[in-house]
Amino acid sequence: MHKSGVHVQGILSDPRTYEFMDPSLLNRSRDYVIDKYTGKHAVKARLERMGIPLSDDELTRVISAIKRAEDTRSFSDADLVELVERETGKRVSSSTPDNIEAMVSVKCESNIYTTSVARRLSSIQGVRQVVEVSGGEYDIVAWVEGSSTKEINRIIEAMRSVKGLSSTKTDMVLKKLPA
Repeated sequence: MHKSGVHVQGILSDPRTYEFMDPSLLNRSRDYVIDKYTGKHAVKARLERMGIPLSDDELTRVISAIKRAEDTRSFSDADLVELVERETGKRVSSSTPDNIEAMVSVKCESNIYTTSVARRLSSIQGVRQVVEVSGGEYDIVAWVEGSSTKEINRIIEAMRSVKGLSSTKTDMVLKKLPA
């Protein structure tokens, strides 16, 4: 999590400015705080990521409102939407994602070669990426994508039928942030 105007501007320009490795390598995402110290570039980038384009004048009004807010330590995305609507008079609509994504953590049976399970999982239609992991309760993490919850369910059931798999844990993706 990054904070302050110049620091965040450096991250937005080139993440290597302050990060020695991409946070996605650890299943993390890059993010930064929006507060009264946040600069124009960070607010603009956050709003654009949320699909809210603003004119320079509207952006200036929103930033002024952020800096005037004495009782708010930081602004969530929902807070920013409300602030944009109040300051610009625009109605900001939300949209439903085109596809549903999930991360499925897989535990293998103790006498099974993990790579063979990973290979079988990667051949299932709807499985986008499979990685072997260490140090935790699970052995494999798979990214799956489908057009509906029914499709996600079909993919997960196909995964559970793979020989050598003992259990799964599914986390639905609510929001995906750009790296």
